[in-house]
Amino acid sequence: MSATEGQRFLKKGTRMFLSIGDEQSNSGDAQLIELVNATLPWTLVHTFPDESSCHALIEYQGNIYAGTEDRNNDRGNIKVSTNDGVSFTLEHTIDHFTDWVSAFGIFGGELFAGERFGEPFGEIHGRTAGGTWTVRHTVTRGALIELMNFKEFSGFLYAGYRANSTDGIGAEILRTNNGTTWTTAFQFPSDRTDLGDIEVFQGKLYASLYNDTLTDIEVWESSDGTTWTVNHTFTDTVTRFPKQMATDGTNLFLGTISISSTTVHPIYVYDGTSWSLSVDVRNDLGITNSRIINALGYDPDNDKVYACASQVIGSGSEIAIIVCPTADSGTPGGGGIGGGGGGGGGGE
Repeated sequence: MSATEGQRFLKKGTRMFLSIGDEQSNSGDAQLIELVNATLPWTLVHTFPDESSCHALIEYQGNIYAGTEDRNNDRGNIKVSTNDGVSFTLEHTIDHFTDWVSAFGIFGGELFAGERFGEPFGEIHGRTAGGTWTVRHTVTRGALIELMNFKEFSGFLYAGYRANSTDGIGAEILRTNNGTTWTTAFQFPSDRTDLGDIEVFQGKLYASLYNDTLTDIEVWESSDGTTWTVNHTFTDTVTRFPKQMATDGTNLFLGTISISSTTVHPIYVYDGTSWSLSVDVRNDLGITNSRIINALGYDPDNDKVYACASQVIGSGSEIAIIVCPTADSGTPGGGGIGGGGGGGGGGE
């Protein structure tokens, strides 16, 4: 799994980490848990006191960086662990109308962080290899409310933003070739506001979006980062939003948020030619209260795709880790989370 793939997942050496949190009810403490020897359950590694969520993990310079929500100070914290997650220290804060640190990326030897922000305008922060954090970009469109992911593609670092659906403008892709000067690579139509993720797959950049007009998910693709076309529109009448994407190199996986508690909860798979259902988390696995695929990532050492399934938004806890054991389009197996305590359901 690459360093920026599946923002809540991190593969460091032979160890697999997952962050969970309570960003909706804003009461429980975020946790870092670890998969031991590629078997379930997961075990608790660290609890972040007074921080409701940990949306982003990345390995940088041999250390683990975590992006959190500081519920007491209404800001995003960037914390670093030099001992594989046992303890963390505060290295930097994003305190610019910030709800939480939402994403990390590495480009040109530097570390970048994005945010979810409650008011205009959001910022991208960068850290030099020597340890200095600075503001690298300030978003000029106030309707862009969260940086969902960074991806390096064809000599640029791309940042995918979701927009506020009430402001009448679409999601946006920004990019930089030097870490300092950011430009708009593409702006999606005004009815495509909710961008779930961006991912590189088989020489193209992909983005998952919600089509407000069709009330369904679309996947867009680009060969150069600036010209985008619709790759696929899901029209099977399931009410859902896009969430995480991940790839094993052969397939592209898409996790979703299911709005209705009585319908299916799908993870889709794309083989480069066509999309199909990889698994219905509720009906195939019997996880009947699954509503959100909160994290999705691939571990090349074990050739497995991992997903974190969560309950209805704000209801209280992550409920299961599910695994696609051969990283193909077959049905994953399921298993419960280890570690217990205070984790909350992930949200949009």
